[in-house]
Amino acid sequence: MSDNSFGYELESVANNYIKYRPTYPKKLYDTILAYLSNGSEADDRRGLVVDVGCGSGQCTRELSKHFKSVIGIDNSAAQLTEAKQFCAGLDNVEFKLLAAENLSSAFEEGSVDLITAGMAVHWFDMKAFYSASLRVLKSRGALAVFGYLIPTLYNKEANDIFHHQIFRGIFERYYPSGVYRLFDEYKEEFSVMKLYFDDTVRDDSFKIEYNFSVNEIFGLLRSAPQYCYYKEDHPEHPDDVDIALEKLAEIYKTNSRDEKVARGWTPIFLLLGRKPSSDSQIGRQEAKMIEPRLL
Repeated sequence: MSDNSFGYELESVANNYIKYRPTYPKKLYDTILAYLSNGSEADDRRGLVVDVGCGSGQCTRELSKHFKSVIGIDNSAAQLTEAKQFCAGLDNVEFKLLAAENLSSAFEEGSVDLITAGMAVHWFDMKAFYSASLRVLKSRGALAVFGYLIPTLYNKEANDIFHHQIFRGIFERYYPSGVYRLFDEYKEEFSVMKLYFDDTVRDDSFKIEYNFSVNEIFGLLRSAPQYCYYKEDHPEHPDDVDIALEKLAEIYKTNSRDEKVARGWTPIFLLLGRKPSSDSQIGRQEAKMIEPRLL
């Protein structure tokens, strides 16, 4: 994330992101909240949550139901414009233009109950982000990192076009390195998390079920910066993406491209960690670990 929004600053990407990216299941949020406070608000751990890499605010809005104050941060002004509109009228929500690694410049040490990062941590300088998170979290506060993969369509012919021909074919040359951390399902992120946080948990039991219309499949593609980059490089019409999308439309023969005809799914992976108390072994190490990366 640092000084690069990786294409999510593009206005067309931001507009399509809020319209066509999926929402997370309630079970995911319930698991995060249970981890934070064992399902109880009595221990006053529902004060401040910071949603890092908040994008267009889908997670930020959901978190506002459970916390006194929610602050979404992102380094894309275009995404934050969408987020502010999406969360308009919520008095306990605000947004800041800020890089993930600079958390400690905007939040006091030991002031945050929960930090979330949905579909975002693969863009961050991981170690700098973990260090900054440790500094601003309260003792025994929690970090929740989660993401999902490109949807798999149940129709094999359609999936070959959507998943393999487009996302893992035509778009491949436009992927920055962070995308491959996502494709690896945050395995490295979890390994490093164990060095910084206590009580680390990886939970792969979640999934998103899709029921797309053809137009929604097209919209999901347009929410990817790689679509815009490809179109810039291929001004001719029709190009390979146009041709592939028309083949998809032919597979899902329907009277309307708004009819829900394309079913699919994707796994969600959730990483959880707790800021160590000062008397734990990791806690004693943590004071040494965060200093060099922030000074």
